[in-house]
Amino acid sequence: GWFVHGNLRVTNQGNANAGSFVIKFYYIPSGGGSPVYLRERSLPGRPMGRTTNVTFRDMFSSNPSGGSILAVIDANGTVTESNEGNNEAVRSIP
Repeated sequence: GWFVHGNLRVTNQGNANAGSFVIKFYYIPSGGGSPVYLRERSLPGRPMGRTTNVTFRDMFSSNPSGGSILAVIDANGTVTESNEGNNEAVRSIP
C-alpha cells in the first residue's frame, strides 16, 4: 500500500474561545470526482488565538499520487463562527 501523511495547522482566529469540534478528511481522486471520506478527528475546545497541529496519516491500496487530501474543520458545524469560509484546506498528493 501507499501511505499519505501530513500536518494541518488549525488556528482559532476568532475573538472568542471555541468549543470542541471535528475535522473530517477526504481523498479527492486525480482528475476530480466526488470526495471519498477517509477518517475524522475530534479536538477539544481551542482558546482564542491558539494554534494546534493535527497529524494526518492514511494508507491507500492503490497509488493516490495526483489526488488531493481535503480537510474540513468543524465539519459538523458545532462552533459558532464569524467566518465560516475558512474551514477547508486542500493539499495535492505529489
